[in-house]
Amino acid sequence: MAWYKENGALYDNGFDRKSLRVNIDQKVSDKFSVAVNLSSIIDKTTRRNGVPELYMIQPFQNPYNADGSMPDSLPVKQSNNYGPMFQTWTQNFLAEADYDNTAVTDVQNHLGAIKLRYDIKPWLFVQSANSVNYMGTRFNSYLDPRTYSGKYGDTLTCLPR
Repeated sequence: MAWYKENGALYDNGFDRKSLRVNIDQKVSDKFSVAVNLSSIIDKTTRRNGVPELYMIQPFQNPYNADGSMPDSLPVKQSNNYGPMFQTWTQNFLAEADYDNTAVTDVQNHLGAIKLRYDIKPWLFVQSANSVNYMGTRFNSYLDPRTYSGKYGDTLTCLPR
């Protein structure tokens, strides 16, 4: 049995894993034996939508207006190899810090195996090994509609204003 929990480097990011493994070998009689193996891993990953933009902000950008107020978005200068520089907009990571823009991913992996063995002679046996594996993933993301990310629906795409 194990439990691993980590708070991420970014605000409101985290990882939580619980795992369990059981192996049982039983000799039922002189000729018959059973082995059962069970393994489960349950992961929960939490991340804050919008905060990764913090690492995409250019060092000279100011998240505040000249009057001290906080805009919901910031201008971003971009360019490509084939054309002139142009301006797009991205969310202001500080303006979204007070809102619940989260993404949660739950992953479950359960594995079970059974092995039955019958010894016919000391040099001859019959064996059956069977296993089943269940994997499930659930992703839930919320973007508060009062934020720039919630209004435009994507934290990684810079949209024109």
